[in-house]
Amino acid sequence: MRSMRCGARCTLSEGMVTTMIAMLVQTAGFTPEQYKNNFVFLFYGLLTAWLVLLAFVVMLAARERKLTQEIKRLRLMLEDRGPK
Repeated sequence: MRSMRCGARCTLSEGMVTTMIAMLVQTAGFTPEQYKNNFVFLFYGLLTAWLVLLAFVVMLAARERKLTQEIKRLRLMLEDRGPK
């Protein structure tokens, strides 16, 4: 029987984990269809979170590129101005 570590000093066997999951399912009273709907909801929630994160990173990259171009333009202006 395989076992896994949990926390500092306890060890859970596969049978114990299966029993705990079965107990949670019984006490929750959800049907398999409700579990399926919950996972679909979870999937779309996580997908939305990743898309928002991706949009944020793309926005930051665009802003960084714009600032780099502005700095380059300002350096050229200073070089054209020459020493006083």
